[in-house]
Amino acid sequence: MVAVLEVKHSFAAGLLGVVLLLAGCAPATKPALADSYFMGQALVDTNGNGQVDLDDTPVNDATFIVTLDRGGEFGDQTDETGKAYVSVPGNVEYPVTVSMEAPEGSLLVPIGHSEIIVPEATGKTIQFLFSSK
Repeated sequence: MVAVLEVKHSFAAGLLGVVLLLAGCAPATKPALADSYFMGQALVDTNGNGQVDLDDTPVNDATFIVTLDRGGEFGDQTDETGKAYVSVPGNVEYPVTVSMEAPEGSLLVPIGHSEIIVPEATGKTIQFLFSSK
């Protein structure tokens, strides 16, 4: 048998919580939701080798986009270091898709994939290479 009790007064609600805790029946708590953070970096492949190198030039004003599997997109523009930071409120269900678009009006084209599926949280910067047309 389950008893349903509605308590509207905060003192009474607090007292009820203490009583339930002492009786070994702690009230159910909702899981905490944590934001998820993604970082992308856009670079121009300066030496044309198709790999990220220390000499590659950061791309300012590229668009970094995080697309959730169940819908929803979040994005940010890259700064002078070529990095963009996206915060997604609440817990994220993986996989997610991340992509980087060249700055509007630029002559940059992506080298390799411009879209990457991220299967799980890594905490790493996702790098994208571009070349001039």
